[in-house]
Amino acid sequence: MDVDQARLEERLNQILLNMAKLQKIIQDNLDDLKGKGELSLEFEALAQSVMKDVDYWTDQCTKPSQSPPVLLRRMETHQERLLRIQTLIEEKTSCESEHVERLYDRKKRDGRISTSSMFLWDQTPQEMAFTLKGAGIKELEFWAETPWYWEQNCRPDLIDVIKKELAGFRINVHAPIMDLNPSSYNDQVHKITINESLKSIDLAKALGAEVMTIHPGKRSAKRPIRDEERNKFQRYLEACLDRVLDNKVLLALENLEPSVRNMCTEPKEMEILLDEYSIGMTLDISHAVPPLSLALSFVELLADSILNVHVSTTIGPIRHLPPSDGSVDEILIALHDAGYKGPLTLELDDNKFPMPMSKKEKIKVLKLERLHSDSIWGL
Repeated sequence: MDVDQARLEERLNQILLNMAKLQKIIQDNLDDLKGKGELSLEFEALAQSVMKDVDYWTDQCTKPSQSPPVLLRRMETHQERLLRIQTLIEEKTSCESEHVERLYDRKKRDGRISTSSMFLWDQTPQEMAFTLKGAGIKELEFWAETPWYWEQNCRPDLIDVIKKELAGFRINVHAPIMDLNPSSYNDQVHKITINESLKSIDLAKALGAEVMTIHPGKRSAKRPIRDEERNKFQRYLEACLDRVLDNKVLLALENLEPSVRNMCTEPKEMEILLDEYSIGMTLDISHAVPPLSLALSFVELLADSILNVHVSTTIGPIRHLPPSDGSVDEILIALHDAGYKGPLTLELDDNKFPMPMSKKEKIKVLKLERLHSDSIWGL
């Protein structure tokens, strides 16, 4: 065994000892709070979930198949999670406990129609407000890459313009994804993706957004996902989660379309990540159809974790088309029956329409799609 390997294992053993002590302290404190009637069910579930994760990865440390550097990085992360739990217990209020309460308190949200600025790609915030009002829509998912904002280098003063022009509208945010990939083979792209997503979380906070949608990683080559891509995506998620805990924004991980290179295309895979990182999901219907059965499986398995729904349909190879043809009504009904109470975000791609549209034409499209969704949900 070389010197570096010995030091690595010594560091890992010390972390494991520290974590065992922390777990004992946390459990004693939880028992004390419970005895006083001061332990909420939400916070108890959060703490026990973290402790369960720690137990699992502690067990993995005894298995030869695990790489010590990877284990050390994971255990350092889980030690930080334990320290955060202990801090929350000591303060009796915190960002993370509020985060979990907001994540699972479905009663604070009501089903409503929203639209994505993808469809309003060429518009300024003032023009967006005009279009939304004309269509009778009171909510917007603002893409960080909206040209008016992105091509002016996301200057801080532009945030004040957005807030002024879209005052009275509820806003959520979509993280940047173009030219970016959290699992990129290129380390610089991986790092830039993290930095841009962190800036978007700050944007979400500044706009008062409740939810920010992020995309999973994908392999740069059109080949099956490997551990290398998964590990990079893990680092991306951890960085984003640390930032949202400070900013009180909920992360929603979007499902990608089925492809050998994409992550999070299946409900079970998505469930594992949502459970491990205590984040929510954005269900993109167009990414999951056809067949309808895949989208319905997401609803059946993960309804309680869905914070946002991108509503559009797929015809042949073309995605993000208007859903008023009725092709995804069954999914909208399933969401309604499952008790979903978040935004139904019309994510339409104006590039998929035959001709460029004026603002009035976009108002007409959005109004038709809103009325169709209204007819299903009775809004």
